[in-house]
Amino acid sequence: HPIGIRDRAVLLLGRGALNRRIELADLTLGNVTVETDGVALWFAASKTDQEAKGEETFIPAWDDPLLDPVR
Repeated sequence: HPIGIRDRAVLLLGRGALNRRIELADLTLGNVTVETDGVALWFAASKTDQEAKGEETFIPAWDDPLLDPVR
């Protein structure tokens, strides 16, 4: 089910990136770069980025397919 897949992806990305819900909600496909060894997420602003310079977070692929945010 597409909604279930979306929800699982958001939960795993949130767990991997350790970001706040609002930061995850602001993500678009343009902010996500899938690489062979993980996923790079670009956040335009965050709680720790008060000057809104933006920051990239890399989430590596995990061995456990049930918890891997890349798959």
